[in-house]
Amino acid sequence: MKNKRGEKLMVFWWFLASMFVFVVVFLTAINFFAKPVDVRGLQTEIVYSNLYDCLVSNSYLRPEVLEEGFNLSEFCHMRDQKSIQDLRFLIYLDIVDKDAQKSLLVEPIKLGDGSLYSDCEISSQVTNPYSPSCLNRTNVIPVYYLEEGDVRKVAFFNVLIASQYSGSRINVGNISGIWEGKNE
Repeated sequence: MKNKRGEKLMVFWWFLASMFVFVVVFLTAINFFAKPVDVRGLQTEIVYSNLYDCLVSNSYLRPEVLEEGFNLSEFCHMRDQKSIQDLRFLIYLDIVDKDAQKSLLVEPIKLGDGSLYSDCEISSQVTNPYSPSCLNRTNVIPVYYLEEGDVRKVAFFNVLIASQYSGSRINVGNISGIWEGKNE
């Protein structure tokens, strides 16, 4: 351990190697996190799940849903129509009786940007990365509702949820961006 003349020279090479590793890790992280993340498909699934949880309790459709003047955004604690439209979302909901094949609602519920409805029809035929992510569920999960005399009937949700939202940040707790809270 008497001869330490080359130690000062090795410090330079160790510093250079350490800087190289740091720069490579830094550039890799920047490159990875700078890529845009397309979460539109996930957003539509989350909105569908939250919508179902809001409108259905123990497989039964909440009775308020079938009342005239039902306000979906108020009932499910969603943002107002203008905010949903600004976020480039569309929610189209109809509830259809299984046996009668007729709508239980006076008219289907439409929230958000109506132009996405036609965009979804087009995007089902043409693949384009700029077209909205559309979730179209028809007659998938049966729900029950009670008619007069407590007769149990079966209905289905016909739902179209579209997202054209491309945000710069992802809020994992509220990834859909349209929910203010949950209906308890």
